[in-house]
Amino acid sequence: MSDFANRLRDLGVPVFGGPLRRADRPGFWCRTPDKWQQTAPHDASAVPEQYQYLAGVGGHVFDVIDVDPRNGGEESFARLVADGLMPRHYAVVTTPRGGRHYYVKSFGAPKDGLEAEGYPGVDVQSGGGLFVLPPTERPGYGVYALVEDRLDEFDNEDGSGKALADLIRETRASKPGSGADVSPIGTPIPHGSHQAELFRYACSLRARGMVEAEIAPLVGLRALDCSPPWEGPQTPWEAVRHVLDYAQGDYTDAFGFVDAERLAGLIRGDVAPTSTATVRRITVQRASEIAMEATDWLWTEGDQLMVPLVGLSLVGGRESTGKTTWAYRLAAQVTRGTLDGDLAGRPRGVLVSAHEDSWEATIKPRLAAAGADMDRVLRIDCQTTNGRVPITLPTDVSEVADLAREHDVAMLLLDPLMGAVSGKLDTHKDSEVRQALQPLSDMAHDARLAVLGLIHVNKSESVKSGPEDLVNKIMGSRAFVAVARCVLVCSRYRNESEDDPFEDVEQFLIGREKCNLAPDPRFSIRYAIEQVDVGHDAGRDKPITSSRIRVLGRETGKVSSLVAVEGKHDSAFDRCCVDLRDGMAKLAHDGKVSATTIDKWLMGEREHSESTIKRAKKALGVRSVRAGQQWFWVLE
Repeated sequence: MSDFANRLRDLGVPVFGGPLRRADRPGFWCRTPDKWQQTAPHDASAVPEQYQYLAGVGGHVFDVIDVDPRNGGEESFARLVADGLMPRHYAVVTTPRGGRHYYVKSFGAPKDGLEAEGYPGVDVQSGGGLFVLPPTERPGYGVYALVEDRLDEFDNEDGSGKALADLIRETRASKPGSGADVSPIGTPIPHGSHQAELFRYACSLRARGMVEAEIAPLVGLRALDCSPPWEGPQTPWEAVRHVLDYAQGDYTDAFGFVDAERLAGLIRGDVAPTSTATVRRITVQRASEIAMEATDWLWTEGDQLMVPLVGLSLVGGRESTGKTTWAYRLAAQVTRGTLDGDLAGRPRGVLVSAHEDSWEATIKPRLAAAGADMDRVLRIDCQTTNGRVPITLPTDVSEVADLAREHDVAMLLLDPLMGAVSGKLDTHKDSEVRQALQPLSDMAHDARLAVLGLIHVNKSESVKSGPEDLVNKIMGSRAFVAVARCVLVCSRYRNESEDDPFEDVEQFLIGREKCNLAPDPRFSIRYAIEQVDVGHDAGRDKPITSSRIRVLGRETGKVSSLVAVEGKHDSAFDRCCVDLRDGMAKLAHDGKVSATTIDKWLMGEREHSESTIKRAKKALGVRSVRAGQQWFWVLE
């Protein structure tokens, strides 16, 4: 690498080298190496001596004003100087075809020519534009030669490019369709122009003075306009990242983290872009300056603390254990001010993001069964150019916070939580789950909002029994449990009391299994799920039914310990034996049960695995017999 290139790199200019390409066509000779952004300008080995050309990237410290005498550049350059618009230069390089490159302090210009400003033949390499460095030789034409070197005089406060930058912006603003005023969001991007248009759009935003946290989501929105939809080895977001890297550096961490109101203003054009490129820095605050505060509670049961009012809480459980019915019961009580806790007597709003079930057939009937004030229940979705989609974490966190403040909301219900996590994140990787949940948790604290996320537990029986068994079975990464301030679990329960007045009712338990804000709970709540009529569908002349919680009482201890100490029912195998014996007694006809019926009941309603059922059959002496074309089970 030349000494000049090394000095540019030391000043912060991305510099790279590469081989020549398509030597038979000189116009296609310069190609950016793959992944160069990850090495330049920090790694000098990124540009070994054997590379056949050297190049820098405009928009980082320097822009290059390119004077091409073949297109009237000499006359235009003379007028540019006479008009007082030529910025101070720090180096001059002659090109193989008689042109000149003037290195000036970057002044936020677009990568474009100045013909629109009245200076044909003069181009500006900025915002990701490439300029070839000396002593590169272009076969058949000559070398790029350094003829003036003033890099040692570089002034980072140099503002001599302001007049030219202002002229460019004024010209672009008065002539739609050119320069910074590229096609706006919502304009289809035809096939074959996807990446080129995204690149132009990113550069135009950079020219307006925006920083990475503003540019990234705007280019992401623009990518949605690709028509037909994006096809290729990269996803649209990967391509956007590449565009941003190429245009202004590695800013991939900025995706999804931008204030929604500010973003909307940037799109409308009525919010000014940030003038500085500094968007991340480490801050320090003394602990003595931080005021302590007490914890408020959304739900208390007697004197037992259940769910904190601020932060993320999870409600986990297997299918058909009532976790969703409980969540909507709590939401309904919040809207009426009837939930015991710090909000008792104060009705508040609830935001609900739910997409697995129909609002008309399932969710609203469930709310009605729980007695919700429907005017205080707010369904939230995200409207995009492709229609209505669920909210996405962490992208929509800021807008959700604004809605919570606007509508006096105390609770956000995510049904389910997994459905709100961005599809670009792996829910089995701690670091990626935290990218979604930590901003949500921080937002909940700032907005004084309780977030309740519904989450499934694994059906696997491989988890060892213990006091944290149910928490360990929460699906996905352990980060879900780690970030949550509270975890409630729902589980089936078999009450062994001989005088239980509800012995014929299927029973369940709900309780707090984890909370870093309160001592271990003294009891869990025993309940049943009952069906109720909530209305009538006149069009179909059918009743509308739903489920609701019926509290049966309390059981001393945590849910996990109560499930584990059910005597002979302390394992999946033992529970399956009891269910099999009960099923044979209830379903038998003439001493036998249809194999299809009992198997469906055990695997479906009781959720036992096929292997466990086989072991239970052998232990109880249940055998299979065939009568005609049908198989039956017989208990000997």
